[in-house]
Amino acid sequence: MQEQEEQDKQILTRQELAKLLSVSHRTIGNWEKAGLPTIKCSHRIRRYSRDAVWDWLMAGRPSAKPTTEGQA
Repeated sequence: MQEQEEQDKQILTRQELAKLLSVSHRTIGNWEKAGLPTIKCSHRIRRYSRDAVWDWLMAGRPSAKPTTEGQA
């Protein structure tokens, strides 16, 4: 039971993640486009694993505005 509660604490909403990392909601959206790992709960609802996000950021955090190839 305690293990499930610990896992629940690690699953964050976009607002919680933005507050935790001191970034805007828009930055989180840009990171999603750049490959930020998400948990798809439904068609429109996504959650974030604190550990997966941390690992992704430590592996080479992209800029807040991902580059788009082919645009001038």
